[in-house]
Amino acid sequence: MLLYSDIFCDDELISDSYKMENIDDIVYKVESKKVKKGGDEDYGISNNAEEEEGGAGGSGASAEMVNEIVQSFNLNEIPYTKKEYLAHIKDYMKRLKEHLEKN
Repeated sequence: MLLYSDIFCDDELISDSYKMENIDDIVYKVESKKVKKGGDEDYGISNNAEEEEGGAGGSGASAEMVNEIVQSFNLNEIPYTKKEYLAHIKDYMKRLKEHLEKN
């Protein structure tokens, strides 16, 4: 399995186990889906009290639906405003250009 990492902080971002499309040799478009995170697992096993009430096990706690890539690689959302994002991406692209020119 091939892992793709950020060149500046070495965090793992994605792997080739996901369907990927290379766009103009600049960026990858990756196919993903939503998966359940948290909540009780329901394996169809119940205790006597639940069985008498017609329960099938689990407390019925709701699970959160999350992107499977975000979940698998423990990625975190950074809540940028548009202005903050543009400043960040400008700085990142400048650092990236310098890195590519050196290597």
